[in-house]
Amino acid sequence: MLLGLYDFILNFVMIVYNRTEYKKLSPKQYKKEKKRLQVELLKLQQWTVKHSKRIAIVLEGRAAAGKGSTIKRFIENMMTNGLNVKEMGVPTKYQRQNWFKTWNRMLPKPGNITFFDRSWYSRAT
Repeated sequence: MLLGLYDFILNFVMIVYNRTEYKKLSPKQYKKEKKRLQVELLKLQQWTVKHSKRIAIVLEGRAAAGKGSTIKRFIENMMTNGLNVKEMGVPTKYQRQNWFKTWNRMLPKPGNITFFDRSWYSRAT
């Protein structure tokens, strides 16, 4: 299972950082690859639930960079129980001063996967 998780993360990194690889695919090949990756994500989610693990996936970028749409594609075939999406807006003064408490409350519970939609602007403030 660990090797499968490693392969999934490697594929994920390739999608995010090396988009040119996917530009070469035909629409039919793209759908086939997307389905394969979604199956791997479901396996990861089942493993997370079975072993009470926590997984946090952070997508960070500028406003309107497509983070929300990317998360939507990732979660469209996942089981909704054990899945959370958190949008990280501009932190309040209290959140900036108590950043550890703020993040600790948002971290996934055992058996859950949480996607964080985090703008670069929230990091800069």
